[in-house]
Amino acid sequence: MPRPLRYPPPMPEEIATARAAVGISRAMAAELIMVTAETWSKYERGQHYMPAGLFELFQLKARVIIERVEEHQAKRAAVLAAGPPQRG
Repeated sequence: MPRPLRYPPPMPEEIATARAAVGISRAMAAELIMVTAETWSKYERGQHYMPAGLFELFQLKARVIIERVEEHQAKRAAVLAAGPPQRG
């Protein structure tokens, strides 16, 4: 019978870098994956290992946040480029 796949936990630096790339606080990152801010902080400091699946969940949710921010910025840029509305 094949052995179950085992994924290594992310390194603390990977966790901190991933959060910083999204530009959110530790508390906000913790809320995304439903852990306490203290637990997230321990992941970043290497005091606890973050399960690989939890890190993957954070990455997926962070990608959604980034996409929404980019969509908002594109819409805002389009409105600004169009200029003020014409009054008749």
